[in-house]
Amino acid sequence: MSYIEFKNLEPYSHPLYPFIKGFRYNEGHFYIEPWFYTQLKRLEERFPNAIADVISVMLCKVDEHKRVIFTGNFEDPLLDENDYIYVELADIMIELGLEVEDKSRGCDYGD
Repeated sequence: MSYIEFKNLEPYSHPLYPFIKGFRYNEGHFYIEPWFYTQLKRLEERFPNAIADVISVMLCKVDEHKRVIFTGNFEDPLLDENDYIYVELADIMIELGLEVEDKSRGCDYGD
């Protein structure tokens, strides 16, 4: 994964998890877990004009909290760090009013 959306930021490495990308931003830093980034790329396919707003909200969270982990699942994150807040993409989508309609029919196969 290239993380081109953050190419203008200084990389920040986690000492135990080098596969999780981190970046410095102003006075804080943040990590992006791989599942979060996969979700972000899928959202970009669906809402290409909203990605700049999503990134803006992400950076605002870092400005506000200084230490942020963007995770695919806050109940079972890859990183378990004290003094960090956990943010899921769904949190940002709600904040921006982005909705993805669930068109699944469940497991009844239409019966």
